[in-house]
Amino acid sequence: MGHLVSADGIEPQPDKLDTIRNWRDVRAFYGLASYYRRFVKDFAAIAEPLSRLTQNKPFVWTQEAQDSFDKLKSALCTTETLVYPHPELPCILDTDASDVAVGGVLSQVIDGVERPIAFFSKVLGSTQKNYCTTRR
Repeated sequence: MGHLVSADGIEPQPDKLDTIRNWRDVRAFYGLASYYRRFVKDFAAIAEPLSRLTQNKPFVWTQEAQDSFDKLKSALCTTETLVYPHPELPCILDTDASDVAVGGVLSQVIDGVERPIAFFSKVLGSTQKNYCTTRR
């Protein structure tokens, strides 16, 4: 299913990361990267310039898109192993909102170290971008 599952947790398969490192097709890259979005903190904010390129608008590759592509590739290739939740431990939920996306991370302190269980993020729609910060 595209994941390496071990006693330590869940992470992307190494051969899929090799594919990401050598990718050239933006739409296909964005699709594969989106599949692994739960492993990348602030995925939606990082990928937002690429998301705009997949819409039905003229395709114009900008420096912003290149920076997003490079940063997303790097983030995907250096992902953290997501730990399994421990039902007996309290969870920590951190959330954030920017002008273009919202995101969060669910984590727990395990053996004195805060470890991520999952990352969540979403690019805001045009209407949602007009919401006040607290509403986002």
